[in-house]
Parts: sequence; C-alpha cells; structure tokens
Amino acid sequence: MTNLFTITKVSSLPPGKAEAFEVAGRRIALFNVDGEFLAIDDECPHAGASLASGFVNGGKVGCPWHGADFDLRTGATTEEHLSGRY
Repeated sequence: MTNLFTITKVSSLPPGKAEAFEVAGRRIALFNVDGEFLAIDDECPHAGASLASGFVNGGKVGCPWHGADFDLRTGATTEEHLSGRY
C-alpha cells in the first residue's frame, strides 16, 4: 500500500525550484520541473550534499558539490557521472 503525505502547497514550489523535506523519517528533495513534481533522496551518495540545492536541467539534477547527475524520475546516477565527467 502506498502512503501519501502532504508536505507543501503546489504554489509554494514554483517551476524550476526545489526544496528538501523530512518525510516519514527520510530526507527527500522535491523538484518542480515545468509543473511536474518529482522527488528523490536529498543526499548525494558520493559526499552527502543536498540535491535540493543542486543544478536542475530538465529531468536531471547535478550535485552542487561535484556535479554528478541524477535522474529525477528514478534517482539513478546518469551516464555523464559514470563516464567521469566531474
């Protein structure tokens, strides 16, 4: 069963913005990408940076500390990171 949580109002997170929230004991980053709301774990697995303060480009977020890219739909590291781009 899926649990639903209200964490903010849609009007509080305009397109292009992100914010971190504590939800059910986990820190998540919520992104508004052109009106679509996407959420992943807020912590970069490499060094612990908040991904909510990262650089959003389309469906990806770049770690603000070292630039690794993460897919906002899956949370997976993208090929750019795996190829050593940073």
